[in-house]
Amino acid sequence: MELRCVCMNLSFRGLLSYARRHDIRDLDALIQATGCCSRCATCKPFIRWMLANDEVPTLDTPLPPEPAPESDSDPLTETG
Repeated sequence: MELRCVCMNLSFRGLLSYARRHDIRDLDALIQATGCCSRCATCKPFIRWMLANDEVPTLDTPLPPEPAPESDSDPLTETG
């Protein structure tokens, strides 16, 4: 089974090949160039890992947790 960005119908193998051909090593640059991760972003940790390791991940690939989204406000200190 080939992993892919389902929303954009892009295979990870194809994305890695594109990144290599265009010397893209940054996730944001690959998103800008291909549209991957731009809808649901479920594939984002897999593609981030793929670019860092220069290989196509599998379903068994252990992924580090995604960083928490940056926020200007702290929900624990906000008053309603």
